Amino acid sequence: MNDRFSEYPLVINALKRFHQYPESVYSSDPLSVDIFLGSLFRIYTGTMDFFGIPTKACWNVNRGDGLNPVESCEGMGDAAYFYVSCVFVLNGVMMSLFFLYGTYLSGSRLGGVITVLCLFFNHGESTRVMWTPPLRESFSYPFFVLQMLLLTRIPRRSNSRGRSLVALGACNVLFLLPWPFAQFVLLTQAHIGNLIRSKFTNYKDFHTLMYTCVAEFDFMELETLLGYVKMLILLVNIVIVAIISGKAIKEVWSSVRRERVDSKEDIDIDTKQTAQFANGEMVYHSLQLVAFAVLAILVMRIKLFLAPLMCIMASLICSRELFGWIGEHFKRHITVFGILSIMAI
Repeated sequence: MNDRFSEYPLVINALKRFHQYPESVYSSDPLSVDIFLGSLFRIYTGTMDFFGIPTKACWNVNRGDGLNPVESCEGMGDAAYFYVSCVFVLNGVMMSLFFLYGTYLSGSRLGGVITVLCLFFNHGESTRVMWTPPLRESFSYPFFVLQMLLLTRIPRRSNSRGRSLVALGACNVLFLLPWPFAQFVLLTQAHIGNLIRSKFTNYKDFHTLMYTCVAEFDFMELETLLGYVKMLILLVNIVIVAIISGKAIKEVWSSVRRERVDSKEDIDIDTKQTAQFANGEMVYHSLQLVAFAVLAILVMRIKLFLAPLMCIMASLICSRELFGWIGEHFKRHITVFGILSIMAI
């Protein structure tokens, strides 16, 4: 609590300064874990102990040089193993969520397959869970994906909007609680502006100095951008966003120039216009993609949000509304598999 070293000679509350509240509840072991996972861990170990089922194997490791031996354990009964296993399970379920997301957005199961394959092709740019699973972002990010899926669903399902809004609020809370960086993504912390300001000026404060001293908060590397180009994911997204933008501009321009007609024709036009704008979620995803692209260029760490969203947007190559002009069903599938073949090289 009282940290005299981090900002000497000041004495600070380390829990508050470094946002350690999500990790402030301890399990039966000295390792601190997330509040929910800590409770789940105690339930698991208590249940296994009740039935007499061993959950971990431990042994003493002799370190030599007169040092005392230390105990080393493995198994789900160890807090570290339990935490990492839960993170891997959650991120495994997230892949199923990506499939549902791509399917729902594109209106085609093949679109869901494309999203998952693009994530596999760009796995190193989409997540760090395979290298550093204990990071809090590994537990938080799946709820952000669910939040975006709910945002996609709300414009389409007006009859169940109330329940969707409640679920959306719950996802926001679950996304924000474990990970202090989540506020940057949702732009709810004021010093995100100071961080961007420090990129172009000599402005400095405690937060900007703390963040900009690490490479993850530098500008996006050219190597990352070239990787997107080589995997075709960037080019595919540029084409998709261009088509969506063209359709949106054309429809808005047509509605502006539309002359007044009699009341009966007004009803017909309104019905047609509603059908035209029924896919407004595509415009939303395009705007979200542009926002993430700008943030990722300024702050390299945001690429962990940009790359998965580009994979989701890639599912739209299966959308009839966007690419129906290619031809019949068979021709569109041939085009899609051709693009996937080039990505897999």
